[in-house]
Amino acid sequence: MKIKIMAALMAVAVVTVATSSAHAQAYRDTPLNTMTPQERMDYYAQGGQENISVSSRRARRSYEGGQVVAHPAGCPRRLFCGCGVSMKVFGRPIKDLFLAANWLRKFPRAAPGSGMVAARSGHVMYIISYLGGNMAQVYDPNSGGHKTRIHTRSLVGYRVVDPHGARVASR
Repeated sequence: MKIKIMAALMAVAVVTVATSSAHAQAYRDTPLNTMTPQERMDYYAQGGQENISVSSRRARRSYEGGQVVAHPAGCPRRLFCGCGVSMKVFGRPIKDLFLAANWLRKFPRAAPGSGMVAARSGHVMYIISYLGGNMAQVYDPNSGGHKTRIHTRSLVGYRVVDPHGARVASR
C-alpha cells in the first residue's frame, strides 16, 4: 500500500514539475515578455506584430538598419543616454541633463526635425533627421545592451524639445 501511495505521489510531482516549467517557458517566450520597452511601444503603435521580430531573446536586441557607434566620451558606462545627448548637442557632458526627464523641464517643446531632441521620462535621444510620420533617424545612446546606436526609431511616446530654445540648461 505504501509503495502505491509513494508511486502516485512521485507521478504527481513529476507531472507538476514538468507542466510548471513548460508553462514558465511558454510565458517567457510570449511576444510581449521578450520585447524591450521600446519594442512594446512600437508594437502597440503599429497595431500588430507583423513588423516586430520576437522569436527569441536574441531577436529583441536586433536593430535592423542600425549602426552601433562608439560610447560617448566622458559619459558613465551605465544610464548614459542624457550624457550622450548632451555631448552630441553641446559638445560636453552637462550633469543637469544626465536625467532624461530634465530635458523635458529645461527646454521648450518643438516640432520634430534635425537637431531636436526626443525625450520621455527614462530615455532621451537626438534626432539626426526626421523621416515623417512618427519616425526619425536618431543618435540613441544607451539604446539597449549599453550600446549607442544610430538607427530609425518611432517617436511615439516621446516629446520633442528644442535644446537651443528659450529655456537654457545649466552650463
